[in-house]
This record gives sequence, C-alpha cells and structure tokens, in this order.
Amino acid sequence: MLEKFSFIAENKDVTLQLKKELKKALPQIFSIPYASLNINTDDPETEIYINSNYAGKGSVYFPYLIPQNYVITLKKDGFEEKTVNLRPQDFEDKTINIKLDKEVEMQTVYFHIEPLGTQVFLNSIYQGTTPFKKALPKGRYIMTVKHKLYQNFRYVFNIEHIISQDLNILFHLQTRNLEKEHKRKKWLYYASFWNFTFSLTATVPIVVIAYRNFYRSSALFSSDSVSSEINTQTYYNLYLSSYVLAFVFGAYTVLSMGWLFFALARYLLSMEKKDFIPILDFYKKQDGEELLTIGMSVNLPQRKEQTKP
Repeated sequence: MLEKFSFIAENKDVTLQLKKELKKALPQIFSIPYASLNINTDDPETEIYINSNYAGKGSVYFPYLIPQNYVITLKKDGFEEKTVNLRPQDFEDKTINIKLDKEVEMQTVYFHIEPLGTQVFLNSIYQGTTPFKKALPKGRYIMTVKHKLYQNFRYVFNIEHIISQDLNILFHLQTRNLEKEHKRKKWLYYASFWNFTFSLTATVPIVVIAYRNFYRSSALFSSDSVSSEINTQTYYNLYLSSYVLAFVFGAYTVLSMGWLFFALARYLLSMEKKDFIPILDFYKKQDGEELLTIGMSVNLPQRKEQTKP
C-alpha cells in the first residue's frame, strides 16, 4: 500500500476536503513535486498571462504546477503592464496579490475614413468600422484600412505627445477598378443563360416522350401485339429509361434556372458597382487630358497694348 488516508466531511464539503487530502497524499504516491498558485488582482477586467499565455481575468488558480520560474504579466487598457517573476517551491500553496496601479496617458484619436463602414486595423488588430473614436497610448501604430470596393491602404503614425484635443485621421480611399470583375460576371451570366437554354431544349422533348409513353404503356402491355416476355421486358426498360431521363433533365433544368437567376443578380449588381470606377479615369479624354478640375480655374483677360500712330 502506497498511501492510506481518511477524513470526515459533510456532503457539501466532500470535494474540497478530498482535494486537500489528495494534495498531501500525491507526493507519496507519485513522488513528483508540484506547487499550487493563486493569482488575485481584485479587478475583473485585468488580463493575466503566465509565460505569455493567457490565463484569465481577475483571478486565476493553478492547483498543480511544476516548480520552476514563471513570468506573470498583467494587462489592461489604460494601464502600464506589470510583470512579476516568481518560482514556487516544492509542494507550496502560494498566493500573490498584485494589481495595476500606474495609469497611462491616453490620446483620443478620431478615425473618419470614407467611405463610412471601412474596417480599421491597428498593428494587425481589428478596431472597428469608421467613424469611431479610440483612446490610444503613446507609441507607433501601423494602420491598415480595408473596404471591398476600394483599395486597401496602410498608414503609419506616431503618438509622441498627449494633447487635450482629438487627433483626427481623415482621408478618402481610392476606388478600385472593377472593370475586370464586371466582365467576368457578364460572361458567367452568358454561360448560365446558354446552359439554361440547352437544358430547356433537351428537357421538353424528353418530358413529352415520357408523358406519351406513360399512357401508351398500359395499352401496349395488355394487347396481344407483344407476345413474348422478352419483348415485354424490353419495352418496359425502354419506357423506364425515358422516365428516368425526364426526371434527370427536369432536375437539371431547375438547377440551371437557379444558376441563371443567381448569375443575373450578380451581373446587375456589378453593373451598379461600375459607378465606383476611379473617378479620375472617368473624367479623362482619349489623349489623357483631364476634364475634372479640383479647385478653381480663373482666366484673366490680357490687356492689349495700344500702338502709337
């Protein structure tokens, strides 16, 4: 017998008492040292990481840990990170109370990127869709913005000083050239149209033949024109094949019709999106001369010099 233990407890305390007794018995049973660690921050929003691995929020408890060096990191928006190094001893039940107490100065940044609804990522972390405000600490940020109808854009900015006013990031994304996408959806629509035409052309005569055979089969099998059993089986297989072909081509026609309407809807939607073709390319002549003027153009008449007689 490796270890023997017993205890007395009420029903509601059995599990807790069993854990306590097992902690005493496990070292003798397995001869493996372990430790217990309880981390308490007194803040349900504080994130706890152990060796860079997320453990939980507020407080976490590790009943069995290998006694070795651990790095405990606390994180919370608006506060500086706090790192604690510790090494629990063999069979130690350790409890540490730590909290974040140094607030970080935050700069309010207003993101107004048109078109509205553009997705914004800061350092590869999704932040939201424009327009919105975000409080950020000092540092360097790589902003990536994405929209399905516009070109992706990257912008790097630094927050070196905290000011009371909002830091505004305002710009408009450059539109994408959707001409290739429009052509591709147009050809898909044409393909679905001719596919539906072929299915309908092939299905109609097959259904008519199957419908005609349905009424002829009973009269044919009951008449004396089919004398042998072999001929009867042959005609039966022929009629059955026509029924199967009619069902298959009917289902094929229904699916082709669904593809046709789907391709047509996508094609019409792409025609609406053609308005998003880059506006500066739209306002150009054949020779490349721009017809769109951003700003104001003023032509002043020149004064003609009078010639002396």
